[in-house]
Amino acid sequence: MTLISPTDPRITARAFEDVALNATPNFVIARLKEEIFTPDDKVELLVLSVYSDVQQGGWIAKLDKTLGGAVTDAFRQPDFDAHLGQHQLIDVTDRLKAEAKKYLLVVGMGPVTAQASSYNCGLFKFALESAEKLEAQRLLLPFLPDRGKLSSLAVSGTIAVLRCRVGESVVRNRVKSLKEIRLVVSAQAENAALRGLSSRKEAFCVPCPEPSIVTEKSAS
Repeated sequence: MTLISPTDPRITARAFEDVALNATPNFVIARLKEEIFTPDDKVELLVLSVYSDVQQGGWIAKLDKTLGGAVTDAFRQPDFDAHLGQHQLIDVTDRLKAEAKKYLLVVGMGPVTAQASSYNCGLFKFALESAEKLEAQRLLLPFLPDRGKLSSLAVSGTIAVLRCRVGESVVRNRVKSLKEIRLVVSAQAENAALRGLSSRKEAFCVPCPEPSIVTEKSAS
């Protein structure tokens, strides 16, 4: 794993020029392995985005097996079909036979063919809010090629949006318990992830109202 902090030489000084951003949780870049959420892992919350028109195969199928079918169970819920903002929070502590609490948050993003630029920002806002409600210190977010047909370029841009959203949440004093955000990427996308973390927000993030993809009706 690669630990990224605001003082890391690979991150430009301007990326964290705001003093408030120095309180930002550390970003950790981890390469994809067979298992990304294990009983011994200290990460408390895994946020998995899913699409209504993409079959959940590949590494997600392996993750589902590791979690005792938790992803499948989310799709079996009558009020969940991966439409934008629908979500299921599942306690997987017993499934993993872990000593500490562990949660899987499955969030619907709608059709991958109909994504808007604000959706990822809304997803990250919801992930941060959920982590704080659970008082989680570590958050795990996968950024892999088969997640919404992500290319290396898309990985870079999406992680840049995440960095911006985390920074905005810190400035608004909404990040209190979270200490680490772990980004799972393929080996080929590691450099793209670093570029995303070093981007200046004005280069990719236009001023916008607080983004939200989750409404009260979509809450599980």
